[in-house]
Amino acid sequence: MPEPRPLKVDDYFRFRMLSEPALSPDGRRVAFTVQAGDPEKDESRSAIWLAEVGTADGARQVTAGTSRDRSPVWSPDGSHIAFISDRADGRAQIHILPAAGGEARRVETDEPVQGGLCWSPDGATLAFTARVWSKPDGWAPYPGAPEGDTERARALAAPRGSQANAASQPPKPASDVKVITRLLHRMDGIGEYGDRRNHVFTVPADGSAKATRLTEGDFDHAAPAFAPDGRHVALTANRRAGDAADLANHMDLWVVDRGSGSLSLLLQGDGPVMNPAWSPDGRHIAFNGHDGHAGRKTSAACWVVAWDGADAPAKSFADARCLSAPLDRPASYAGGSDLRQQAMAQPEWAADSRHVYFPVSSEGDTAVFRAAVEGGAPTALTATGPNGRTLAGFSVAADGTLAYVAGDLVTPDELYARGPDGRETRLSALNTPLLAELHIQPVRRFRYEGADGMPMDGWFIPAVGVPAGRGLPPCVLNIHGGPHGMYGNALQFGMQLYAANGLAVVYTNPRGSEGYGQAFVDACSGDWGGKDYVDISKGLDHAIAQGWVDGARCGVTGWSYGGFMTSWTITQTGRFKAAIAGAIVANRHSFYGTSDIGVHFGEGEFPGSPWENEDGHLARSALRFATRVTTPVMFLHGEGDLRCPIPQTEEFFTALRRQGKTAVMVRYPGEFHGLQKPRHKADRMARSVAWFKHHL
Repeated sequence: MPEPRPLKVDDYFRFRMLSEPALSPDGRRVAFTVQAGDPEKDESRSAIWLAEVGTADGARQVTAGTSRDRSPVWSPDGSHIAFISDRADGRAQIHILPAAGGEARRVETDEPVQGGLCWSPDGATLAFTARVWSKPDGWAPYPGAPEGDTERARALAAPRGSQANAASQPPKPASDVKVITRLLHRMDGIGEYGDRRNHVFTVPADGSAKATRLTEGDFDHAAPAFAPDGRHVALTANRRAGDAADLANHMDLWVVDRGSGSLSLLLQGDGPVMNPAWSPDGRHIAFNGHDGHAGRKTSAACWVVAWDGADAPAKSFADARCLSAPLDRPASYAGGSDLRQQAMAQPEWAADSRHVYFPVSSEGDTAVFRAAVEGGAPTALTATGPNGRTLAGFSVAADGTLAYVAGDLVTPDELYARGPDGRETRLSALNTPLLAELHIQPVRRFRYEGADGMPMDGWFIPAVGVPAGRGLPPCVLNIHGGPHGMYGNALQFGMQLYAANGLAVVYTNPRGSEGYGQAFVDACSGDWGGKDYVDISKGLDHAIAQGWVDGARCGVTGWSYGGFMTSWTITQTGRFKAAIAGAIVANRHSFYGTSDIGVHFGEGEFPGSPWENEDGHLARSALRFATRVTTPVMFLHGEGDLRCPIPQTEEFFTALRRQGKTAVMVRYPGEFHGLQKPRHKADRMARSVAWFKHHL
């Protein structure tokens, strides 16, 4: 067998990304999703796979994977798997696959299926969400709108599938004019909301009737969950009107009666409710979310609230119990990887209705915890190892069997199961053959002191192939996004690619990062570019002092908040010989009114509005200090980015070029905040390696 070789850009698309594990009711099989990218066709595809619990490395593919198959859910009797796919005409629809094998059957709906797929307890019905026209009769976009404006808006709201199937699409609207009357009218990854809202539907699993809409009104609804009685459905919604809904920026917990159609408010508070789950006895609902006590940066937690019936008064977070509170850690999947699909934190119940399972991220690791509804210290059920461990989804069976997707610093995600006896089995080995070909650098975790002596976590990846006596390698300092993200113990392909090209890598979790407690998260708010900048700089200083890297040949890079910090850093120091700033915020003043989250984010993080705190917004904006920049910088940005809109890059790039400084702007058409097209991902990696190799 040949010696393992260093990574190349094309290797990225040979990795398989596992997600959405779902255990069968009997705990014997796991359905999950596997995604792969195809840079030649410039698309990503996914398929549904099955694994047998107790059978090592025996997973098998059960759908073709020629399109996007996702979100597998088992029928209550375990005989079928429902999933969402756009395989037929580019419109996402529900499909049902016999678990014993055979062809999937499509359940036709008029609406493109958004998500929220779940079965009723009797297996006769499926619930889902879809974005549809939601205006009442007699509605007009605004008082004084011209005649025909309602028809214009309705035509624009008609569902449309992929452009590849244009023949099956509705006729092109007569007008493409967009009229905006709401404060929050678009979202990164979605685009303009227009006059559609997300609603909950049910449809017979046998396809014998059309889908029925359970929710009404000009409001967004999400995450349906059937009660054990099959009659009630829990869901989340923000049903405040107009700007009140937009300024609230959170979801409440509601229950709809399928018989009467009545909607009851169960819990309303100052934070979001997400992903509700009924207890098997129907007495409680667990959910993920937070009470807003630290504003929008409050860490997510796992909660339980009692269901006292539709006639009971609405509750608040004070009436719910926070099961994860004793940990002071987020109930979420922090510590992501560029070889991973982002997972949603979904609590799950034990069969006894007395315990709840949920993920927890702490100091670079993620684990599944179990907590008693009546309170007490939660217990970790999944273990870590010498290279740490992070998770990307889990599922629980009635007998206590756990299935989860997990990886570590040098191992990509695979599927694992933990039996009631606590023994773990790896159920898949989809990336094992590829790993045998590749050299993955070991990663060293280190601790150091940041600003004010606060303890910090950092990681170091040595450069590959630096001969003895040739001196220390150059280094790239990577800064995570958020700022309330978390670097964790997960394989980072992009950083390993730097190392494979002779560039050592340093990355850290500065103050503001998740996984170290709420006080640590709060510590950067109102101080972006202050002590967090010092924390990051001291992490690099530590690596230099240890003799790991050449301090005279360092680069800096980051995306989103990491792009902000990269831009800010090169206005504060000339120590870096090159920079790559991705999806930046360079002008916090203009960010407030142009970002899809600018109002909430700007007022919470900077803080205040630009007209209330103009100096506060501009004082830590890189654009104000553009004359100081001496570092060659390359900007990377998606042209459709709504989170950190591309004018942020345009403003800073223009300022630097106008002064004759070295700056390059690379724009990715058709991309939101994070790049999705395989060719664009490949271009970003190749371009970044080439830039740093040239300058360092």
